[in-house]
Amino acid sequence: MANGIANTVHAPAMGRQRRCDMSKQQAILHYRAAVSVFQKWLKQGIINEGEFVKIDALIADKYGLPKGSIYR
Repeated sequence: MANGIANTVHAPAMGRQRRCDMSKQQAILHYRAAVSVFQKWLKQGIINEGEFVKIDALIADKYGLPKGSIYR
């Protein structure tokens, strides 16, 4: 920071790549585990359908699963 400019990016821009170099199988397992929690919340009324759809898209992107993936 010698010139007074700091990098403010908190995470690298990765697009649809899986994080932490995990295998596709690991990414699918992590995705399904995370989504199962939010499905439970949806059934309990903690979140609504619109919120679930947004959350699902964020989690899928995090684990590198495209929208048309059979695992979603």
